[in-house]
Amino acid sequence: PLPAGGLHGAFVFSTEARADIVAVDASVALARDGVMAFLDADSLDKAGFTNDVGGGEPLFAPGKVAYHGQIVGMVCASSYAAARTAAAVVKVTYANAEAPIMSFDDAEAAGSYFDLSPEESTAAAGDAAAAIAGAAVTVEGVAEVGGQAHFHMETQNATASPSEGGGISLVCCTQGPAFTQETVAKALNRSPACVDVRVRRVGGAYGAKISRNAAISCAAALAAETLGRPCRVELEQRDNMLALGSRRPHRCKYTLGLDVDGTLLGVDLDTTMMQGWFPDSSFGTPLDVIGSYDSAYRCANWRFKGRVARTNRPANTYCRAPGYLPAMLLLEVALDHAARSLGVAPEALRARNWYKSGDVSPRGQTMPTCTIDKCWSLLMDKVGGFEACRAAVDGFNATSRFIKRGLTVVPMRYTMAWEGGIHISLVSIQADGKLLLQHSGTEVGQGINTIAAQVAALELGVDVDDVSVGPTRTGAAACPGTTGTGGSITTEQVGSAVRNACQQLAARLAPYLAAQPTFAAAASAARDDGVDMQARGRFHGGKSTLGPFEYASYGAALLEVELDVLSGTARPLRAECVIDVG
Repeated sequence: PLPAGGLHGAFVFSTEARADIVAVDASVALARDGVMAFLDADSLDKAGFTNDVGGGEPLFAPGKVAYHGQIVGMVCASSYAAARTAAAVVKVTYANAEAPIMSFDDAEAAGSYFDLSPEESTAAAGDAAAAIAGAAVTVEGVAEVGGQAHFHMETQNATASPSEGGGISLVCCTQGPAFTQETVAKALNRSPACVDVRVRRVGGAYGAKISRNAAISCAAALAAETLGRPCRVELEQRDNMLALGSRRPHRCKYTLGLDVDGTLLGVDLDTTMMQGWFPDSSFGTPLDVIGSYDSAYRCANWRFKGRVARTNRPANTYCRAPGYLPAMLLLEVALDHAARSLGVAPEALRARNWYKSGDVSPRGQTMPTCTIDKCWSLLMDKVGGFEACRAAVDGFNATSRFIKRGLTVVPMRYTMAWEGGIHISLVSIQADGKLLLQHSGTEVGQGINTIAAQVAALELGVDVDDVSVGPTRTGAAACPGTTGTGGSITTEQVGSAVRNACQQLAARLAPYLAAQPTFAAAASAARDDGVDMQARGRFHGGKSTLGPFEYASYGAALLEVELDVLSGTARPLRAECVIDVG
């Protein structure tokens, strides 16, 4: 909850996509009851703050807007309603409006791309050009996959309060507390030690709260610092979608070379990823597709080239399985095209080419236990066989003129990268023998707190109900250097850190556990002897001996959809999945 005397912040958004800001008039807004202040780029500059939320992206547009929905300023008022209604009457005058770059074709025509290093934009194995040139069958085409709004149950928000000693206490919904701490500190021109970030749980994230919460947290912190009062900034769903980006759309020009039996001989993928005007701090590996362009398929000769289009849109960002999902989908489209050209069933072509145990990917990843075959077999058992499913679909289509059904089945390989991951846990044994656990991950609905508690209970031999998990805090476990929550790997990394801490405590308590009837009694005796009852566990992911990734998760999925050929609307009827989760 917002502390007593706290203010609410509401953003003023640009209504032009590419124009100069001539004037910003907030006089009508400031005259309203309950309105305390209006902040924009000029006021930040005068106060000596840094107008940057990471990656060179300004919090408030500094004299020029780059996309419709860019944040121009913020009204601070005594209530949420007062702030929003006042923000709506702030007048922004624009000039020199230009046609925005909005699409892949626009970017191509304008030559609007981010500069990338060869390591960020190219990858190859074998000689794709020669393999394709010598192939019996060649297919070429273009495939696209669009963006996707995150649509969180909990929209982006942050509450900042001035704290003792001139610091800022920040409660927000970030997936990366350490990143948020550093970004807010930079905006305030203060040490990160002055910013305490706390996260209890996040109501939906899907990647958008790794970096995109930074603007919201910076705005709340700057208002609290400027006005000396707590400030809460909370977006409505429309604003969330308008200003903070989505999954990145992709376009791929593909060329495949195949043998007459459908064996892949060469694959050439030229992919463009659509970014907004700013790179976003999650842009660190700009073409995350590089790690997954081979999807689940074996081929000796690959070439991948990528570009990142700079468009007049908000900065796009991570969204569930970023890179993986578009890369897999684009390659599946190309394989469907190849199957049609060869006159074979798509599922047969896929089965001929998917990875087997012992294969090595074009990036040098060894797969000692690839279970795609097993997942596929279990899926077919589950659905009663693909041919039976196909016959049912064909039977329906034969009797329905305007409603048609389609069926597909695909394999899946999702790689898990541990390298560079750092997570911390703090486990404290309380006076009554119960445990207080803190860690650097964030609870985003994946159950990380429950699993961390279970790991601690198992390692120390206590009941899971005797383990309490505290909020994630930069002043505790989420210290500088810890990585954010994402990539489907944080729970296992945090679990390793918790295990490490508990093993230290178990070693200290071993003589007391041998002499006492209960864990609580052993803990009490150890405490009386001055034994340290807190341990810090750490996980640091190193290089895998198998390649770029620690391991992969394999699976297979069948999907049946229905299409209204008159309206073009489609809906899924059935989805069946088998996934090897270890």
